[in-house]
Amino acid sequence: MDPRMQKQPPFLPNEPKRIALTFDDGPDLQYTPEILEILDAYGVQSSFFCIGSQVQKFPNVLRRMVRDGHVVANHSWDHPYLTKESKSSVRMQLEQTSDIIEETVGLRPRLFRPPYGDINETLSTQVHSLGYDIVLWDVDSVDWSGISGPSILSNVLPP
Repeated sequence: MDPRMQKQPPFLPNEPKRIALTFDDGPDLQYTPEILEILDAYGVQSSFFCIGSQVQKFPNVLRRMVRDGHVVANHSWDHPYLTKESKSSVRMQLEQTSDIIEETVGLRPRLFRPPYGDINETLSTQVHSLGYDIVLWDVDSVDWSGISGPSILSNVLPP
């Protein structure tokens, strides 16, 4: 494995179930620092799927994520529907993002989440051929829709 690739925690089939807390679309100066403060207060680690153009704008927030022990991952350069993009555009979206993350924190992500969860077999094959593991979600909090905290909680936790 490339020594620049960020080490990920092992998940074994005989271990108890876990919840992976993930955040997409940052970093930014409004929400990401608040999220980092809350995670720090509770001693919780998370994964941040970062947009390359946002990393370029807010490199210090990315540095803090890594300094605080969070996983940083790739979420494309500017959040397009990648299934509608050419192979060369997909490659640029992923590689340019990983390049800026590596330049900023010295780690090259190996995890990728497609914007909108938009994936098909062609994209999946290409992403894997570029050396990334794809991470989607099992439960969507729908927090992006502007709903209240209790509504988010009811979307995430079983009744």
